[in-house]
Amino acid sequence: MEQALDACPAIPQFDRLRYFYGQMLHARDLLAEQAYFREKMKLHNRCLHGWGVVCGLEVLPAPLDPACVPVTDSRWHAIQAEIDKALAALAQATDDATKDKLRAEIEALRRSQEALGPPTDCAPADARTKVQIACGLALDCEGNELVLRQPLLVDLWAALPAADRQQVQDGVDTTLYVGLCYRECPIEPVRPLVPDACGATSECEYGKLRDAVNVVVTTDAQRWQDDRCEPCCQACAGCCVLLARIDGFARGQPLTPSQIHMEVRRPISLRPPTRITGINWIHGATYSPAQAAALLGTGAASGGLDIRFSRALQTESVLDGVVDVVVMEGGRGRSADIYAKAGSLELAAAPTTDRIVFHDETGESLNYGDRVFITVRGAFLLDDCCRPVDGAHVGGRVPLLPGSPDALRTPARTLCQMPPGGIGPWTSGAGGAANFESWFWIDKP
Repeated sequence: MEQALDACPAIPQFDRLRYFYGQMLHARDLLAEQAYFREKMKLHNRCLHGWGVVCGLEVLPAPLDPACVPVTDSRWHAIQAEIDKALAALAQATDDATKDKLRAEIEALRRSQEALGPPTDCAPADARTKVQIACGLALDCEGNELVLRQPLLVDLWAALPAADRQQVQDGVDTTLYVGLCYRECPIEPVRPLVPDACGATSECEYGKLRDAVNVVVTTDAQRWQDDRCEPCCQACAGCCVLLARIDGFARGQPLTPSQIHMEVRRPISLRPPTRITGINWIHGATYSPAQAAALLGTGAASGGLDIRFSRALQTESVLDGVVDVVVMEGGRGRSADIYAKAGSLELAAAPTTDRIVFHDETGESLNYGDRVFITVRGAFLLDDCCRPVDGAHVGGRVPLLPGSPDALRTPARTLCQMPPGGIGPWTSGAGGAANFESWFWIDKP
């Protein structure tokens, strides 16, 4: 029995009360009764549902106070700095011409400052940068339920620990991470009526515990890493759920929606599948023969079809044949002949890799009207947990990698810009091991 517990320390031992007539119950017995059902529920959540965000909990820039007219930008304070500089120069000036010039300059600055209006209490010089977390539900990696019943306003600077504040320097953009943690809040203080069995009695005790949450803001990216392959029987290093990454944080500067990245959050799952997160060609786009040759890396050391994954793959599983590039001939007259483009796979010299690059080695030129098919056989690619890749190219929406070559024409995509749930960008995946399929066209004359 002891060996079994040591082998799976994350699973608690369950002891429940056995009632009988004449039994004397103590507070610890009733607490044990609660713990029995609570630990059962947490184990159920952790091992059957997994952990992550269930719904809601979007992180957005804090809305402006409608009763306040804040300073629209930082010009008021910039002008004040120039006024202070001119006043210091005026105090040191000796000739009248210089003094008159500085006085005129100060008067002009003050007039432009008055045109902006005075700074209000809503936007002082050290204006706080805040975000708002929407209502929602999440499960942490211990099975606790994190419930937010009303929107929560968070002052990012006030929530930063003292050690992290030292990393935030004026004028230097910083990356922050916002997460949610479970905590118990004691409520309803009462006075005990009888002493404890040991004779010691506190003057005041809390009668209830409320399940609540605590917001964590940090600069530590490693805190949110969870590379466990088996979340049920392995204890987690940190119990907080990551909600968003905020890029370019500067104290006192308002945030824009583009700075808040919620795609880093983990959706509720037992084991998130490995997905394809980026490619360097535009699905369904049209390229010229020269653009396509450069994209495929034909006859060159650079280029190649670049495919990125959300988790590291076992390099040993990336064999010849897991990536196929096939050309269907087009153009006028007889068409639809199909041939395969032989190529090589560029891999990192390591046991695992999160990137595959295909290089064309046939030297065959592409002609007008051809269609190039790319297939990645996800069921044969195993990640570092020995699980296959979910490569289903849902809607052809896997995003383009930065720095990818241009296309002549791209298909119009006005709908479904974000995946269901509104947290993007898109990745591959439909709930199981699947092949990734994509194509592009060669321009017709």
